[in-house]
Amino acid sequence: MSKDSIWRYMSLAKYVDLVRSRTIFFPKASLFPDETEGKWVAHAFLWGQKQKWQKAKANADILLALLQRAKGDPMEREEVEKRLREALLEVAKNDRYLLENDLGERCIASRLAMYLQNAFPEYSVDVEYNRAGAFPKRLGLPMECANYRNGKGEALVVPDVIVHSRGPDGPNVLVLELKKTTNPDPRRCDRERVRAFRAQLGYRYGALIECETRQGHDPGIRISEFLDK
Repeated sequence: MSKDSIWRYMSLAKYVDLVRSRTIFFPKASLFPDETEGKWVAHAFLWGQKQKWQKAKANADILLALLQRAKGDPMEREEVEKRLREALLEVAKNDRYLLENDLGERCIASRLAMYLQNAFPEYSVDVEYNRAGAFPKRLGLPMECANYRNGKGEALVVPDVIVHSRGPDGPNVLVLELKKTTNPDPRRCDRERVRAFRAQLGYRYGALIECETRQGHDPGIRISEFLDK
């Protein structure tokens, strides 16, 4: 019997099974789920360092954003707009079906919010969030621009998507209003709602998002107006 040693990386669960069953299985190296399994120690170390440094830039960005948030520093427009455009590209790439088939604005907004949460990990991203702190959002707007009414018939304002920190202290970073090109409602109220959120609830930035859903047009989603003044 050979006395050669065989080194093998394995999880605790696999090790326990090895001890219990006294059996070990060797898949082909090409099927190993762990890139370090079956490799020499130096390779495993270098591979681990590669993974570590690949994540360093992303972790640094998150840390910087958290430090700015702790100090109350507002995020720069260029950074907010860049992250928003990246999320819109994800919608256009992964959810083209929704635009081609003229799905509802809430459906499209929910997908955009999902990508925005990845783009703004240090904040909360909510769809149709109807609270200002613990109270329903009430803004000084014309009655025709209120887009929601409560059980008492009171006119309230519910934004399509917001990027913020929940609670009364904020910060409130970005408010979005989406509109499909097949929606005949005028855009004026969307713009007025975004302006009111910025002026009355302290949202630093706002944007109007246009979803191209008309037949015969190339489906897409874009920023039609970015408000920061």
